[in-house]
Amino acid sequence: PVERAKAVSTAARYLQGQGFIDPMLAAEIANDSLLAVEVDHKGWVQLDRTQKADFLERVNSAALNANGGVSIDIQVSVNGAKVAASTFSSGQQFLRMVQ
Repeated sequence: PVERAKAVSTAARYLQGQGFIDPMLAAEIANDSLLAVEVDHKGWVQLDRTQKADFLERVNSAALNANGGVSIDIQVSVNGAKVAASTFSSGQQFLRMVQ
């Protein structure tokens, strides 16, 4: 868990800086294993389902590259409401769109 907590903070720092991906507004540490990514409402609703999945995949890839490949969970929200998530279980990545 210490390794995951460090991985989450490293990913958040990277995504807030050189790893920024539009329409992201912020990337923050939600807990020791969860990265919370807030996206712009207008930018998010303009994306179709495939583009939303691509955004989530890009955020996940950036996080993995930044933290040395440690799998972390990512939650994407708009105005505080969860719209997408990337979770890892048994070595598999699962992408889920809520909207």
